[in-house]
Amino acid sequence: MDLSTYVNRPLPCACGKVHEVPIRRIEIGEHALTSLADFVQSESWGRVLVVDDDRTGAVLGDTVTAALKASGADVSSIRFRLPSSHEGEHLTADREAIDLAQEAIGRAKAAVVVVVGSGTLTDIGRYASAQSGIPFVSVATAPSVDGYASTVAALQFDGMKVTKAAQAPVGIFALPSVLAGAPWELIQAGFGDLIGKTTSLLDWKLACHLYSEDWCQASYDLVASSLNECLTLVDRLLVRDPRAVEALFKGLLSSGIAMAMMGNSRPASGSEHHCSHYWDFLAYKKQRRHGSHGMQVGFATYFTMQAYEALALNRGLREPEYPEPDAGWFDEVRNRWGVAADEVIAQQSDKRAWIRQREKPVTWGAHAQQAIVDALKTELSGLADIRRALALMGLSTSGASLEVTSDVLYDTLVHAREVRARYTIFDFWAGQGLLEEIAQVICEKATL
Repeated sequence: MDLSTYVNRPLPCACGKVHEVPIRRIEIGEHALTSLADFVQSESWGRVLVVDDDRTGAVLGDTVTAALKASGADVSSIRFRLPSSHEGEHLTADREAIDLAQEAIGRAKAAVVVVVGSGTLTDIGRYASAQSGIPFVSVATAPSVDGYASTVAALQFDGMKVTKAAQAPVGIFALPSVLAGAPWELIQAGFGDLIGKTTSLLDWKLACHLYSEDWCQASYDLVASSLNECLTLVDRLLVRDPRAVEALFKGLLSSGIAMAMMGNSRPASGSEHHCSHYWDFLAYKKQRRHGSHGMQVGFATYFTMQAYEALALNRGLREPEYPEPDAGWFDEVRNRWGVAADEVIAQQSDKRAWIRQREKPVTWGAHAQQAIVDALKTELSGLADIRRALALMGLSTSGASLEVTSDVLYDTLVHAREVRARYTIFDFWAGQGLLEEIAQVICEKATL
């Protein structure tokens, strides 16, 4: 896949928009650091801040710093200390980390931030640089997340996983040998994040079918083709075939580019991500250890796709509803979400307003349910392959390591929809008055 087609140029599209992906350079190869130094020099960024952590600094950060210094750049650095893994502590893209990064940018008088790392570090650098009004460059160390090319940052504020507008990197650089040498759980996580597009694409198409949500076939195809390609490479990923790992990384970049094209995360984030966000909140409350984002997304996909399979099993569905909540719902939200309750209430208010404003393209009648299944036919027909891939990559059986019990899973399936204003399969079943029943059926079949 030639990703250069999508960057550094306007993309007139059949959806009626002209997509602008603000990435100017993507280099994947063993020469990437030479290209990085040339890129920084060509942009006349005299002062550079390198952001890494204990692990990524040892793997690649020191080499990046040396290469930039050798090219004549004035390089400063901030290295985040990785917390002890005891009790699930981890580096978090929270206000404290962002403040530290912004302070380092100010001290260095940096013209550009170069982040050496993967998901969390990239989000810290992405948001801090955007807030400081300077660009950033990503040097990837693992094929673990789809957020490298994204324009938004996944942050954790007051325990709630929130998506904030930030910026895409102006350049992305990666060495295949470093990607293939990443810890296995990071490769698993990247595959989990990519395979989660199974239900994010279904959610997007469902919302388009029911409520005419904005649609872009080019963005959809970019994500779907990357997902389908990686499904054919699962056996080679298991033995760390460098070409398969590189294809996984390019697939993750493709998802990020699709998000940049749309200006939001709709092509690559849906009900499966909402489950992961819910589990992050439980970790914030010390009710479980923190888990890898991609591992959580992959595990959640095993269950969100079952919520879609239920479409063909339940008969006599009615026109979807999204009624106003009663007073008891607000009390329940405040009890469940605590400091994040106001954000949850705002997200659900926005979702109800969005639904009321949409003109429904579907006239609900005897064949409306079958029309939904037909609209999603292509995606639904591939779920058996998804199930096989999840099993081979060890993602469908990771409930114990992620500390997701049957009770936690049930609560997740019922309440994860509350974290975002985005319409998903969970909202569809809630609108049928069947969400709790569907969740119970899924939990009864689950082996946790």
